[in-house]
Amino acid sequence: MAALRRALEIALRPAPRTIIRGVDDAKAWLLAYYAGRAQEEMVVLSLTVKHAIIRHDVVAVGSVSSADPTVADVVRPAIRCGAGAMIVAHNHPSGDATPSPEDVAFTRRLREAGRVMGIDVVDHLVVGAGEVVSLRERMSAW
Repeated sequence: MAALRRALEIALRPAPRTIIRGVDDAKAWLLAYYAGRAQEEMVVLSLTVKHAIIRHDVVAVGSVSSADPTVADVVRPAIRCGAGAMIVAHNHPSGDATPSPEDVAFTRRLREAGRVMGIDVVDHLVVGAGEVVSLRERMSAW
């Protein structure tokens, strides 16, 4: 009986969460996630205040060249799970990870929404062929 109780305790214990300790951890996670995807897809990593991944959600799937989520689409999953922070990412199936002017403008709107909602937007990352570009590193006024 004790062995069965112990087995149940172990089985029901929550799995340890992946912690994003920096941009390199996020880049590695995203390169693995986006490998081989032919359509543009935007994903939100909802994080605890200590940057452990609570969950990840696909918030938009587009064509080979674009996905057009709203700021509300992106923030909603983080709000629902009570996240204190989030990382947003999308891929460029063309392989060129250079952020577009639209990516920069969207990131500014997203950061403002995060401020209003009390959710830290840690970064917006663009994934290309074996490369991930951080908008936080690229934008002078983060």
